[in-house]
Amino acid sequence: MKLQKILSLLFVLTVISFPVIAQKTVSTINRDNQTSAIAGTILAKDSNKTETFNFSDIHMCFDQYPNVNIPQKPLYKPPVLPPRLNQNGELYYPNTTEQALSNVPTLCWNPGDILTVGFYRNEGTDIVINKVKKYAKEWETVANIKFLFVDDVNNALIKCGFVKGHGSWSWIGRTAIGNILKERTMNFGWFDDNTPDVDVRRTVLHEFGHVLGFIHEHLSPLANRIPWIKPKVYAYFAGPPNNWTREQVDQYIFYKYSNSYVNSTSYDKTSIMHYFFPSSLTSDGSSFSQNDNLSTMDKIYAAYIYPFPPKITGSSGTLHTGDDCDAIDFKLEFFPGLDSNFIEFIFQPGVDPWNEKVTWWKQIGIPMKGGIEAPIQLRPDGRSELVRLPVNNIDFTRQISFSKAKILGLHTLLPFKWNALSAMKGGCRLTLTWKQDRCQKIF
Repeated sequence: MKLQKILSLLFVLTVISFPVIAQKTVSTINRDNQTSAIAGTILAKDSNKTETFNFSDIHMCFDQYPNVNIPQKPLYKPPVLPPRLNQNGELYYPNTTEQALSNVPTLCWNPGDILTVGFYRNEGTDIVINKVKKYAKEWETVANIKFLFVDDVNNALIKCGFVKGHGSWSWIGRTAIGNILKERTMNFGWFDDNTPDVDVRRTVLHEFGHVLGFIHEHLSPLANRIPWIKPKVYAYFAGPPNNWTREQVDQYIFYKYSNSYVNSTSYDKTSIMHYFFPSSLTSDGSSFSQNDNLSTMDKIYAAYIYPFPPKITGSSGTLHTGDDCDAIDFKLEFFPGLDSNFIEFIFQPGVDPWNEKVTWWKQIGIPMKGGIEAPIQLRPDGRSELVRLPVNNIDFTRQISFSKAKILGLHTLLPFKWNALSAMKGGCRLTLTWKQDRCQKIF
């Protein structure tokens, strides 16, 4: 599978934080190239041209580095795909290369992992907590990962709080395993019952993206073509509510992770993990919107890093026993509603090319443990025969046999054997329709 992506995945330990905005502040920025940054304002040396910016509602992320140790990532063994049936009934084994995960960074979880999430309920209301649960679950639709919400935050791997004034942030991926001091690993610092749903959803998707191991997209090594006007950027973030130093701006905005530390294949400005920046901070007027949804590449890459188990699909075709122009249609189906402890077998007569129903005696033999077979015969009245056999009693190492009435009605075991049982599992149904048993019409 050739990716066209997007997000970067980090090997270093990172915490992402959003400072809370307490008040509205308006700063002035000059358009002149000869500028110097002072506390949120760029002062022109030879120009009176100015531009104002509103710093309210700027919820920016910045990186910190917790001093934690995490164990080596467990070896992930992708599920083995069962064989499938070609149209002629022969087995084939699907290619599983698209499920390879050799490039997954060490801070990502393994596909199918269950991450426990708990909340400091004395800090957040039920309304807010339920919204966080709801929007976090959206990642489960595109990534094979599960968030299990537990009542006791002390028993949770992801410890989520709602401390006002501490910003919104999350530890990155598996760094939570090294949380031996039982600190909170996630915080939403500006949520209350009146926070608009669009803001809650955007922030929750972003923070739980960090939980999955995704870093800020603008820090990707492939995002180095953003034409920043650095003096304006320094001024923009130097004022309230961020009050960042030049060193912090360098680290949080201009720094790019090395290709040796992250896994990224393309730059995606529409990613949920991307910062919002006004167009005035770039020399070509490039703008970076407030992304409210998972982008197409977010979904593709999440599914690649956390692939779902391959779906077992049904198959159909026609068998030829090699005797008397025999033709037997088969249809293998998998139904979630069927009892997974059984396999259903349906054996029925069909209508031959001369529009006549097959009526002579026929039988298939399903191999069972102990060297015996479970015989399934065509009913004398022409109706279908349905048999449910326990999976634990079927011998999947042997082949299905076929018998038919031949000259003088003698019941004869045919040399033809069908190696198909290894393509089946509990909860499936095999329908065999014997639709032809002769080579020409008998007058």
